[in-house]
Amino acid sequence: MSINISAADRGFIYGAALGDGYITKSGGAIRIKHSSKQYDYLVYKAHVLGRILSRNNPVKLFNNSGYPGARWSAGNAAILRPIRADIYRDGVKDWTRPGLFDVLTDESLALIWMDDGNITYKKRDGRIHARVGYLSIYYDDRTKLQTVADLFTRRFDILFTTAKDSHGYRLYLSAHALRKLVVKIRPYIHHSMLYKVDMRYTRTTYVEYNVSSPTAGR
Repeated sequence: MSINISAADRGFIYGAALGDGYITKSGGAIRIKHSSKQYDYLVYKAHVLGRILSRNNPVKLFNNSGYPGARWSAGNAAILRPIRADIYRDGVKDWTRPGLFDVLTDESLALIWMDDGNITYKKRDGRIHARVGYLSIYYDDRTKLQTVADLFTRRFDILFTTAKDSHGYRLYLSAHALRKLVVKIRPYIHHSMLYKVDMRYTRTTYVEYNVSSPTAGR
């Protein structure tokens, strides 16, 4: 039996699951792992997901193959099992599943970006002149990734394209597309992750932010 939840709450689960989250094979639970540096961000996600799933499980620190990590998990098969069926094919997240993008919200996109997106810069004559973005959804086949890019473009009215690096092909946003993305997702960015939408040309490295965020009351 499935449970009706709001479009916003459903979008939050999808965003969390499509980013660094994993819904177990049985569909009974969602698990999320992050670096301990993103502990506050994970606590925030756990708080929102815990409310939706009616669970109050704590975030735990652990040794992640020699590196300090943070993890959280919670179960609610009635909610999660249908979402697992929407996202996975043959045990792997499949961004081309029919209807998947129909349920994604701007907040879903923000969660996906906080988990897997990054901003880098381009230089001209030794000076930063533009910011561009990468979303690390990787495919070996550029044509298949272009299909995913087109789905993002149509759903969010932001032009996603593809770019190659040493790991394969991933999604790319030009300076113009990145500015549109930041405007769309900025209201949903957790304060500890604001460096993910920092467009200032004076910044070239990770910055830890300590400011209030509109997400605090979610």
